[in-house]
Amino acid sequence: MVKTGNEKRRSRYKLFTASVIAGIAVNFVLSFISYKLDLPLYFDTVGTMGVAALGGYFPGILTAVSTNVFCSFFNEYSIYFSFIGIVTGVYTAWFVRNRYQPEVLRVAEFIAVSSLLGGALSTFIQWGLFNGPQLPSMITAVSGLSRITGGHPILIFLILNILLNIIDKGLSTGIICLIMRFIPEDLRIKISNAGWKQKPLEKHEMEKMNKWSSDVRVSVRVRMISILFSVSMELIVISGLILITLFPGVKQELFHYFFRILLILGGFLVLIMTYGIWYTGMYTVYPIDSIAMSIDEFIKAGDDQEKLDEMIKKIRSIDIHTGDEVEKLYLAIADMALNQAEQIRSLRRFSENTVKMQDGLIITMADMVENRDSDTGAHVQKTSSYVKIIVEGLKKKGYYAEKITPKFMSDVVRSAPLHDIGKINIPDKVLNKPGKLTPDEYEIIKTHTTAGKKIIENAISTMEGENYLKEARNMAAYHHERWDGKGYPEGLHGEVIPLSARIMAVADVFDALSSPRVYKSAFPFEKAVSMLEEGAGTQFDPKCVEVFVESLPEVKVVFRKYNKEVPRSEHGR
Repeated sequence: MVKTGNEKRRSRYKLFTASVIAGIAVNFVLSFISYKLDLPLYFDTVGTMGVAALGGYFPGILTAVSTNVFCSFFNEYSIYFSFIGIVTGVYTAWFVRNRYQPEVLRVAEFIAVSSLLGGALSTFIQWGLFNGPQLPSMITAVSGLSRITGGHPILIFLILNILLNIIDKGLSTGIICLIMRFIPEDLRIKISNAGWKQKPLEKHEMEKMNKWSSDVRVSVRVRMISILFSVSMELIVISGLILITLFPGVKQELFHYFFRILLILGGFLVLIMTYGIWYTGMYTVYPIDSIAMSIDEFIKAGDDQEKLDEMIKKIRSIDIHTGDEVEKLYLAIADMALNQAEQIRSLRRFSENTVKMQDGLIITMADMVENRDSDTGAHVQKTSSYVKIIVEGLKKKGYYAEKITPKFMSDVVRSAPLHDIGKINIPDKVLNKPGKLTPDEYEIIKTHTTAGKKIIENAISTMEGENYLKEARNMAAYHHERWDGKGYPEGLHGEVIPLSARIMAVADVFDALSSPRVYKSAFPFEKAVSMLEEGAGTQFDPKCVEVFVESLPEVKVVFRKYNKEVPRSEHGR
């Protein structure tokens, strides 16, 4: 049976609660046994270490403080030692996340550092509370060693405490490692992720998030810590003042009482602050940062529909379930992003339909011209296909990289059918004259370039933003210019000729050579290609010819397709 989202969340809460209760129970039982047997080993951090290793800082600290509260029922001094459990839990959680490796040296490092911290804290607390060791057996050992070695009792007590902690932490670590081996990995992951109010973040995701939010002047987490710390310290000071006011005799032992208050309330202060950090992080910081990062990436996706759809999935996958205003904000933003993506999809479809309509009009206009010119069967279709082959070849070879952008390629291919639009102004008797043209008639034919330029410039002036027509103008005006400057209408040369016109020149001439005309038969395919190569560097841009020749398999496909549709007996110019 597949669990719903709410069932999964309740399952996580149960795991979180169960792990903390289990950790407290283990600590309580082992500590009770140790206390009754008057052992110098406490074993009251085994559960804390296990919970911290699985669940992190807050569950570990909660287990530590709760353990000392419950253990005070049979050991009245236990409540003063919560700091040791807290430090052990914090170090365990940090070590597992940043240093842990299944190696002997790493485990030894953990035992050594945790023993040093636990031993030092235990010595400090016991000497501050009892002016010496708490257990009778330890008192005897310290005094005996002090007489034998002449060392200071505090130093001897510190060394003994550290050595005993090595045994305690070593056995505790061994127990934890043994238990961890028998806990299934999926259960460990569930316990580790139990506190999350969204999709759990991996370590690299948290690092990325921290880097992303590093420019925040004051974070919510810092504000929460400041408030909790200030309030807690005020309560401690007020408690001390109340104690002094109600019991004036306490002033003589003020330090001793204040030390006890600090130990008792300090543990709860750390727990409260840790809870504040954990709560703020899980319910506010991580959810809000996750939302903000996702929206930032959504905005950067621009109008790329594929990226937008991917970002919608990413936003949905955050799965924030704080049950408060943050969750409502998340759901509203997720819906807004989805609506935005759908609006962009609708606009794209509308734009695509508009482009198709425009392209259809271009083809219609080109066909109107071609139908007047009986000399150019399927000329528009063939030259457009050849232009596409050439511009893609230039792109592939890296030629004119600064010029050949995706937009340029699209503009050139879309505009190619309009290169002969100026022939609409040429009289039929000249355009369709059988036989060779007179010099005067040839001059009239040449005017189709300037006429085409004027027609398209008029269209550009009435269609703001339609920049693709600029390349149509260039091709219409300059596709009869030559690389050596001997073409028309302006005698441009080399790269001064617009690139789109240089591309069209190769496509246009190849189709003229390989197609029949009234004054000549069609040259064979190979001959037409050879004549293009001869004109490279004089009539044509050599790079355009190069990529055209290198793409002959594709050229042949176009040639065969349209030449089948054009009867060989058809004549014209």
